[in-house]
Amino acid sequence: MAKYTLLKNKETGLRSVRVNPTGEVVQETIDSNRYADLRKKALNNSKQASYNDVMRSVGWTKTPYGWE
Repeated sequence: MAKYTLLKNKETGLRSVRVNPTGEVVQETIDSNRYADLRKKALNNSKQASYNDVMRSVGWTKTPYGWE
């Protein structure tokens, strides 16, 4: 399960990040610096998960030394 979830309110357009283990929601308008850091982490985690899925789908396995 992902550690962070990006959220956007459909009615107001407010963006926020939910920290899944704690359930805390950080809104962009209230704490913009923390929101930016968490958003960056959420995007990086998503990109890495996507990359890992692609590598596994072509038959590679992840080892401590890289993909084989």
